[in-house]
Amino acid sequence: MNAKCLFFSLILLCSCSSKSTINKDVNDNSKEETHVEKTVGNVKILSVVIDTLALSNAYNALVKNPNDRKCQEDFFNAYPRNWFEYISTYGYPEGKMSPRNDVQYGQGHMNAFANLNLINDTLYCSKLIDISIGAYIDADAPNELKCLLGNMMHKKSSLMMELISSMLDSDQMLFWGFYWASLHRDSHSQEELERIIATHGKDYPDEMKIVKTTYEYFCGKSIFASFPESHIGLKNSEGCSCMEE
Repeated sequence: MNAKCLFFSLILLCSCSSKSTINKDVNDNSKEETHVEKTVGNVKILSVVIDTLALSNAYNALVKNPNDRKCQEDFFNAYPRNWFEYISTYGYPEGKMSPRNDVQYGQGHMNAFANLNLINDTLYCSKLIDISIGAYIDADAPNELKCLLGNMMHKKSSLMMELISSMLDSDQMLFWGFYWASLHRDSHSQEELERIIATHGKDYPDEMKIVKTTYEYFCGKSIFASFPESHIGLKNSEGCSCMEE
């Protein structure tokens, strides 16, 4: 009887010790890391933890001190680093607006991000490009991002092209696909294409092939990602808003 008690006590002790270690690891990762890795069988699963509390705190501090370098750096560092983090933070689950991630939440953060004038240009543009790779058009946060991206392509055009040219061709395709994605093709998009080619065509001839190809396939031929119907057969269906003007 005593042996059994001792045996179960040891099991309970090991279980508590293991649970404590797991909790500590998760807590540590949630504070210091944005990725939590766990193993199920022989498969490793990588989860991304979005620290919205740190982002909100950094944003609130920045609102109070918009010209403070540290506040700008803290908000910049807390801001999403790629499209997955961005849409996980500001996207609407199942196409519905959630109370926490409402329009003002996304717009306020985007406006703050757009006005970070004390951040190194290369770091800033690199992050903006990274967020845009693989992005899709939709309301509202994706369109806010697309608007900022267009503005930056005008303000920091040379730097943006230098950074984009350093990427894999596949990543460039994903970036420009988002840049050109639109419901309609109009004179403004055509003028933007011509501006980019005229400004950077000589220095980046290979990259311009990607620019022109993605323009042809995405500009005026994209729909909102949250479109409720299946994308299969949409090309030939009536009422599709993806038409060239």
